[in-house]
Amino acid sequence: NQAGPHVMCINNSDKRQKALVKVNVAFGPQAKDYSQIAKKEHLEPTQIALRRIEENLKNYHSNVLYMREREERMRSTNDSIAFRVIGYCLFNVVLMIAVGGWQMFHFKQFFRSKKVI
Repeated sequence: NQAGPHVMCINNSDKRQKALVKVNVAFGPQAKDYSQIAKKEHLEPTQIALRRIEENLKNYHSNVLYMREREERMRSTNDSIAFRVIGYCLFNVVLMIAVGGWQMFHFKQFFRSKKVI
């Protein structure tokens, strides 16, 4: 019942036969053995049910807080990207206007030198 990475090593000593391994992983309130807790603390079945419900609610609440934090990070990332895209678009508009102005100035001088204007 500890958090963190867990490592499991399974070895088949009989190389001639295939081994089928089934692993059931339980976490959160489902991983607790409430019968052991009931024996140790002398609890009634209703108290055990209330403890199980309390654990489920704590787990649900922590998941909601995690999702809220994740949503805030995603919103921050989205806002940052939107700001960059707007800045890039404005830079492109200013660049296009500057290049258009430069082209007009250049063509005007070219046609003056050729005495077309």
